Amino acid sequence: MEAAENESELRQAVGDIGTYGLYAPLADGEWIAICYGDSHDDPGWSSSVALDSGGRWRTSNFHFCGTFEVWSADLERLELATTAGERQKIEDDVESYGFSSSTILSETRKILVDKFAFRNVNRRMPVP
Repeated sequence: MEAAENESELRQAVGDIGTYGLYAPLADGEWIAICYGDSHDDPGWSSSVALDSGGRWRTSNFHFCGTFEVWSADLERLELATTAGERQKIEDDVESYGFSSSTILSETRKILVDKFAFRNVNRRMPVP
């Protein structure tokens, strides 16, 4: 994610680290990108790294399992939706996971910390 120079590269980088990742554009024009990997083999582990458009990094060991795969698919469906009813149904599905594309960055940061145990990393960087 750190080497990405534009949105396309960032979206690609999110999928490179593990099987699952998420790039979520937000209502205020900001975004959040999360790379995730896990293992169910004993002893098991989960690891997420998040970067937002404000240059803030966060990490979490919360076990998301396949959640990001579902979120990503729903966000792609949302971009392709053609009717208001279709958009609302998909948005409702996405919101049931904890945050949505209608959320603004400050709210998303709070949700990541409060609901998914993300911790701030003392590092900031310029973002694409």
